[in-house]
Amino acid sequence: MAISPTWYERLADLGMGMARGALWMSGIFFVLGTMPAHAQFGARANVDGPIAAGSEEDPTASETSVPANESPRALTTTSELLLEVPGVRPREIGSVGSFTALSLRGAESSHNVVLLGDVPLGTTDGGAFDLSTVPPWTLERIDVWRGGAPAWLGAGAIGGVVSLVPREALGTHGTASMGMGSFGLYTLRGAASAVRRHWREQAAVGVTRSEGDYPYIDDRGTAFNTSDDVQRRRRNAQALEAYALANARVDIGAGALQLLLWTFSRSAGVPGPATSPTELTRRMQSRWFTALSYSIGGPAHDHARSRFQVMVSANYERLRFTDLLGEIGLGARATDDRTFRLFSRVAGELPLTGWLSATGVASYARESYAPEDALARVSNPDSIRHVGAAVLEGRVHGHIGRARVELRPSARIELAHAVLADDRSDFVGISHSTTTPAPTFRVAGVVAPITALALSASVSSATRLPTVLELFGDRGYLTGNTTLRPEKSWSVDASVVVRARARALRGSFELRGFWLSIRDEIVYTRTSLFTASPLNLASATTRGVEAATRLQMGKHVRLVGTFTFLDSLNGSDRQLPLRPRTQAYVRPELEFASWGPLDKVRFYIDMTHIGGNFADIANLVVIEARTQFGVGASVVFASEQLELAASVRDVFDARGRDVLGFPLPGRSFALTFTVRDGAMP
Repeated sequence: MAISPTWYERLADLGMGMARGALWMSGIFFVLGTMPAHAQFGARANVDGPIAAGSEEDPTASETSVPANESPRALTTTSELLLEVPGVRPREIGSVGSFTALSLRGAESSHNVVLLGDVPLGTTDGGAFDLSTVPPWTLERIDVWRGGAPAWLGAGAIGGVVSLVPREALGTHGTASMGMGSFGLYTLRGAASAVRRHWREQAAVGVTRSEGDYPYIDDRGTAFNTSDDVQRRRRNAQALEAYALANARVDIGAGALQLLLWTFSRSAGVPGPATSPTELTRRMQSRWFTALSYSIGGPAHDHARSRFQVMVSANYERLRFTDLLGEIGLGARATDDRTFRLFSRVAGELPLTGWLSATGVASYARESYAPEDALARVSNPDSIRHVGAAVLEGRVHGHIGRARVELRPSARIELAHAVLADDRSDFVGISHSTTTPAPTFRVAGVVAPITALALSASVSSATRLPTVLELFGDRGYLTGNTTLRPEKSWSVDASVVVRARARALRGSFELRGFWLSIRDEIVYTRTSLFTASPLNLASATTRGVEAATRLQMGKHVRLVGTFTFLDSLNGSDRQLPLRPRTQAYVRPELEFASWGPLDKVRFYIDMTHIGGNFADIANLVVIEARTQFGVGASVVFASEQLELAASVRDVFDARGRDVLGFPLPGRSFALTFTVRDGAMP
């Protein structure tokens, strides 16, 4: 769907206007923060309940939380949940078992930090985290912070922070689920939880299998000549996945000790681009993660209480890539790469007065990367990186008249020392040693003149070092560039959030404008061999507007909708690759309770639109826009112990392609049957 110049100009002007307003608001917040305490807040410093903004953890930030267990779809994926977040675009290259990255507000996928709870999931390869390796079945919710994030998370990023919150036991019950879908998709899942006086435990296991043999159109590399087009079925796309989660929490003294165990394993084919399918190339991936933490303290929005956390975690990943025939185009390979990350963290928040508190976080990580290629003539040495970080944030909160105000200035410094070994065939054995600081700054504030309305703004900066993936490439479609320079960014954010309730109608609406400027931005550009290589742009600017709404009318009608407009330029009039200007998602739902013998009936229709974009910096290779519709229903019966759900995705078989010319699946069906509690055998 094209946007006329009139709409484009209006949306762009709106985004820049909100960005300029954010600068003025931040200046006002700074002045308010330096005023004497008695003049600023008086005796009404302590405030009960959160501000009606995006987040209880930090109401000054642009954050959206998506529950992982409330989606009406059968066999929901993590990327589908993220469509409910404005400014977010999942980048996929296929169906089940394929890599899924995430772009926030037009930033590169590697600009994001992905956390499991409070622990970073990235390793020394430093590239974009594959979100498809974390099934939503194991999660309680997904918190997405676009732009700046609160200091308590301890993470600084150009794009944002994605926190995958694991499932926790809320009661004593069990669940088993079976599912099936198009293209040979089958799943089997089970979960159980138990709650006692001083402890609670949650466990979940599952396995998924898919053939991934969906049909697609092969244009044989002649996009403007349809006479030679032929329909094929995706080959070498089969995948087998297994995962398990254990989350235990025990009350000890004034706090709680928590143990988290998570593992994931996948064996899958690497099918190749549409015009260059593969036969034997395979990728096998496994990950083991464990974290032990002890926490003391109350909820984030309770200003009168302090909190403290100490944590240690270990993350091990093994990635095997086999391409004996050189089908990818980079030569024959049989690699077995291992990464290990040991992470520790200490965090605390302390109220200093009735209107002022301080948050500090210190962390240290040791990461190692051990590549191995059985076909290489020379073995490659390991790469090691030590990363230390410290964050300090002030939090000023209270009232000015009837308006609630909160101001958060923060600073973060990260110091990384790395000895990186090149794993490209022409440079095997060559190591690079670097010690680089990466500072991050943020000033943010929010004003809530009434209970239902919150106005916020922030200004932040960040520095990001080139990752090992960007410097040396991966074992498949991505090649490296050792001449890359660090990225430096400035961003501005301004927003209006409304949360209200009027009789049977309740809901929220948010409108946010943002501006992001990156110097020496690292972007990937596609080559003629369907591989991609990174390079530095002298400058890049992204500005945009995002909107979202969640409405509920009584107990029967719900609506979720998001819209994002982006204008991403590389310093000239060229659009940055893989940044569609428009993206929209809308899902109305209808629910009935006690419908005949059924306890609950739920219907939904959804629509996803991704605007046209470019695959290259010169804007010559076009990725066409696509609009897809879905429909589904679920029924709950037998005293809410049984549930049957069915979904149809891409009803009109729009299909389309995404990154690097990979075809996406078209129309597909999914069905799940779930047994809960006493109905379980």
